[in-house]
Amino acid sequence: MGSTSPASDPTAYLEAAQALIEAYALEVEYPLDSASPGGGKVVERVPLVINTQGWVKGLGADLLDKLKAIARPTHVFSFSQPDDAPAPVLGAPTILLPPAPPSPLEGKWSAADYRVLSLVSYFHAHLASTSTTPAPPSWDFTRPLLAQEPFALTLADLPGGVRLASAAGESIPHSHLLHALNSALVALVAAPPASSLDETGVAPRPASCSALGLALVHSIAPGDHGVVDRVSTTLHVHTPVPACTLSEARPSLALVKGELDLPVALMLDWAAPGGGESGVAGVDWREVPFLSVDAAEASGRRRVRRNVMRRGQA
Repeated sequence: MGSTSPASDPTAYLEAAQALIEAYALEVEYPLDSASPGGGKVVERVPLVINTQGWVKGLGADLLDKLKAIARPTHVFSFSQPDDAPAPVLGAPTILLPPAPPSPLEGKWSAADYRVLSLVSYFHAHLASTSTTPAPPSWDFTRPLLAQEPFALTLADLPGGVRLASAAGESIPHSHLLHALNSALVALVAAPPASSLDETGVAPRPASCSALGLALVHSIAPGDHGVVDRVSTTLHVHTPVPACTLSEARPSLALVKGELDLPVALMLDWAAPGGGESGVAGVDWREVPFLSVDAAEASGRRRVRRNVMRRGQA
């Protein structure tokens, strides 16, 4: 639900792993044979490969042990040295593999950089337009995201409510919910109906919901006279999730905000004359919301950073 580490909610991490493994056992391990007259299952087993999170000390080691207990793997592959190999699993041999050789890209791109590139690619993708005819995605980088037209959702279109993942929601008052969503990355989720349309707190558990994709809340327009109500308060949203998918999920659609930050690259107007040197969408750099800009007069280079404090700095 929008976190780059299981440390913020280990329980949800294990619940998500459990739900994925159960879905694999029911739908993937022995899939239905479309060529069979009776619709039986394929006899040949589809294997499951689990790429663990690579955290093998402290809490990470505990999570890894619990994940092994849930998955009950038949083989364990380790890229560690023999002395650092993970604890053996009963009935599952541990196979040591040589690590990949060093790459010159390792010093150029960090894990955070790859996450940013992944999100930029995601929000510029065009996914299948119909749920019955899957098609490979395509990408359109001719326009920046802020030049694309968002679609509108009212709070009434979200029977599942607006949720904040526990780590993000504990310190946000109910009255500031929409402020927290403005310009935020959220998950589009099919979840059980909420007790109220603006329910906050713990996100829906993985076993009771399904994730449809990610979205960016472009802006929020309150109702008449600035009053927040479920009928006229409108959320303008960007997402590559097909409209047919959202329509099918509308009876239980929810928004869940986690801990993923919006990459600065998705906020820039790189198609503007001069590559957006003067600002974003005609707004001077000093007036752009959610960003602060340091200009170095000597080099003319700008360093763009968020002006929202981290949780530990609040």
